[in-house]
Amino acid sequence: MNVKTYRKNYIRFLTEARDLGKNIEIKDYEDIFICGMGGSGVIGMFISSLLSDRKINLVNSDILPKYVSNKSLVVVISYSGNTEEMVSVFNEAIKIGSQVVVITSGGILRDKCIHENLKYIRLPSGIQPRDAFPYMLMPVLNILGVKYDVQKLIANINNARIDGKAKELASNLKGKIPIVYSSDRTYPVAYRWKTQFNENAKIHAFSNKISELNHNELEGYENINGDYYVIMIRDGGDPVKHIKRFDLTKDLIMERKIQVIEISITGKHMLNRMIVESFIGDMTSLYLAEQEEIESEPVKLIEDFKKNLKK
Repeated sequence: MNVKTYRKNYIRFLTEARDLGKNIEIKDYEDIFICGMGGSGVIGMFISSLLSDRKINLVNSDILPKYVSNKSLVVVISYSGNTEEMVSVFNEAIKIGSQVVVITSGGILRDKCIHENLKYIRLPSGIQPRDAFPYMLMPVLNILGVKYDVQKLIANINNARIDGKAKELASNLKGKIPIVYSSDRTYPVAYRWKTQFNENAKIHAFSNKISELNHNELEGYENINGDYYVIMIRDGGDPVKHIKRFDLTKDLIMERKIQVIEISITGKHMLNRMIVESFIGDMTSLYLAEQEEIESEPVKLIEDFKKNLKK
């Protein structure tokens, strides 16, 4: 998929997704479990950062934590509806008697919801899960009662400066190994960048967060064995104590002759900032794929792995 089409689709997806899930009636619950893998799993990471004042648990496996109960709200996200781990989690949550909401485009999970008359939000089909990010994020925000302004989100990403920044960064990344750093609160953005480089540009990329990386990964710069390019996501809401860590980390890395670029985003609303921060990463990975003449959309190795797993 080319960059122009991706931007157009992203805006359309945001617009179409703004009402998804608003018709779902949620009963009282004691805790929340957001379940997903891969492109679907990153949604829970974003929600956990955005709603840090709520008791949100992330499940990225085929087993629910033992403390899930019949008073829990379990949100199962699987774009295809056939993700093995999510089918397992769904079955387990139903046995426990949890309040379950499924977000999917079809597959086994949709069939089970229809058969058992359970709540589900149906997404449009035929999209790569990573590209369906707005379709999966907005329903969860709606379910949990989070207010947002879609038009402001669209205005923020529909900005020529973002396009220019992403294109320039992609040029700098040719032949490099990206390492993406952020603060703990915006780590979902750094992780999204990492996975977009993996799937769109078909390259290895890595991510970590302040201050965890200062206790282990930092020492790796003592013996550099790759052509790294460090991207620091600097968010306007980062704590002062993290800002100092960012500055010291940047200086140390640059002393080792490794290129570092900062992506700094400001603004009143954390959701808007995180959307913009992640969108820049999306665009950068797609520009990099174009520059390397790589077809970004297929994920052949992942699909081959899934087929072999079923044998």
